[in-house]
Amino acid sequence: MRLVTRTLDVLKAVSAAERGISLGELSTLLGVPPASMHRLLAVLEQESYLSRVPTTRRYHPGPALWKAAVDDGYRSLLATPHPMVARVAAWTGQTVFLTELVGSDAVCTSLVEGKRRPRLFARVGQRMPLHASTSGRVLLAYQDPAFARQLLAARPLTAFTAATPTSSQGVLARLPAVRSRGYDHCFGELDPGVGTIAAPIRTSTGRACASITIAATVCTTDGVRDWEGLRDQVLTAAAELSTDLGAIV
Repeated sequence: MRLVTRTLDVLKAVSAAERGISLGELSTLLGVPPASMHRLLAVLEQESYLSRVPTTRRYHPGPALWKAAVDDGYRSLLATPHPMVARVAAWTGQTVFLTELVGSDAVCTSLVEGKRRPRLFARVGQRMPLHASTSGRVLLAYQDPAFARQLLAARPLTAFTAATPTSSQGVLARLPAVRSRGYDHCFGELDPGVGTIAAPIRTSTGRACASITIAATVCTTDGVRDWEGLRDQVLTAAAELSTDLGAIV
C-alpha cells in the first residue's frame, strides 16, 4: 500500500509541475531517498506514465498518464501514431511531431525523428508552451479569443531564448496571421538554432484538435534552406490527417 501511495504522490507532483520536475526535486518534495525515487521513476518512464526530457533531465506526464486523464473527458484522437508522421520525417529528413490540446495544455503525443536530430524541447508527453511554440500557437489561433486569452493568462510566459515572445498581447496579435495563412513558423523561439513550422489538424466539426510540426536545424541566418518545401509538406500532412478525422478540406 505504501508503494501505491508513493506512486500516486509522484504522479500528482509531476502533473502539477508546469515545467517538469527533477529526480532531486521529487526526492526532496516527497521525502523519498534518491535511490528509491530513481527506481520508481524508471518503472513509470518504462511504462510511459512519465516522460523525461534528455536535455533537462526533468520529468513530465507521459502518454499513458494523459490517456488516463478521464476526469477531463480526454480521449486522444491520434493515440496511434499516424503513418503520415513517419512519411513526412522520411521525406524531409527532419523531426516531426503531433501536439494535442488536452484540457488547457498542449501536449506532444507523437514524435518521429528524422535523419537530422536537433536537440528539442518537444518529447512525447511534454507540455508545449502555448506562447513559445508553433505547435501551441497554431492551437491557440483556432480557439475562441476569450479562451485563448484565458489560456495565456493561466501560465507564466517563460523566455526560453532571447527570441521568445513573452507578452500575451504580442502572442494574441500574431494569431490572426496564423489563421489567415493556415500555419505558424518561427526560428529559435523555443529551441536555439531550430526552426519550426506547424499546421492545424481539424475534426469533422472544423475544430482544431491538434497540430503537426516539422522541426529543422537552422541552416542559414534566415532559417532553413528549403522553407517553402517544408511548408508544403506540413500543410499536406495536416490536410491528410484532418481528412482522416472527418474534416472536409
